[in-house]
Amino acid sequence: MITKENIIPLNDVDRLKKEIDTGKYKKLLSTVQLNRINLPTLPGFVIKKLDKNSLDYIKGWMHKTNSNRLSLRFDSSNPEDNKRLISCNPTISELLSMKNLINNPIIGIVLAENDRYNQNHSVLTQFRDDYIHCEIVGPGFDASDLTRGNTIPHETVEIYRKSNHADSSYLEAIDIRRHVIVGEKAYTQTRNIKYGLISSVIHQGFGKDLVATRADSNEVDNFLETRGTSIPESYEPIGYQRLNELYKYIYTLDKFRNYFNLNFGIDIKNRVLSASFLKKYGLVFWDIYGGDKYRKK
Repeated sequence: MITKENIIPLNDVDRLKKEIDTGKYKKLLSTVQLNRINLPTLPGFVIKKLDKNSLDYIKGWMHKTNSNRLSLRFDSSNPEDNKRLISCNPTISELLSMKNLINNPIIGIVLAENDRYNQNHSVLTQFRDDYIHCEIVGPGFDASDLTRGNTIPHETVEIYRKSNHADSSYLEAIDIRRHVIVGEKAYTQTRNIKYGLISSVIHQGFGKDLVATRADSNEVDNFLETRGTSIPESYEPIGYQRLNELYKYIYTLDKFRNYFNLNFGIDIKNRVLSASFLKKYGLVFWDIYGGDKYRKK
């Protein structure tokens, strides 16, 4: 049982509602909602202030879970904070350098180990009136690259909505409305931009929304190598197995949309569901939010 003053477990909904106005913290509210409807999410807790007791707890938690890095997301009741701060995967020493970023009204959402540069495909799914629209990016990228306008989708899949009488959650060829894969030249451009963003992180630090700079490819390659990964030179499509695994959850949310709205306050119409396939934990969901979150560039 977590009793630290500035730490609240994500599954302690009563305490979260008592100590934090969750209605003003969209990422936190979204995480709690996804937990309540049993979508796979990463375990974790909220940090209200990164003091010594909080750091000691995090160190112990990382040791217990045999983790070298943690997943850190920022949330704030001030929309401008959410624009300037971006999720990251620090080591404990890197976390120390960011302690001043977590101050009221900014909170930290600490989740189990993941590395945004070393995960598999990420998908944004939008529930439209007649079909389901999925935008996908490959390894080395994540969903925030799409929402912040840093990349175009590497793959787009549109799926017809099934009737309420349909009882199959399996994705079949007849269900596909449209399927587009990025061209080689366009993918290379997105990879170059990603290298520029990573270069900015190397020189300016974690946690901030940065603009891509001219990258030293060797420097970026070395950075990625220390994290046991690289960004592929060509895009490998998501494949049926992963897409079908994701679709089983999408299908359930779509078919029973009225139930989820009435019982959990989750109206998926025209909303976006964010998910990633992690190397350690498999498919996890991050957020569900309005379609207006996309940054236009």
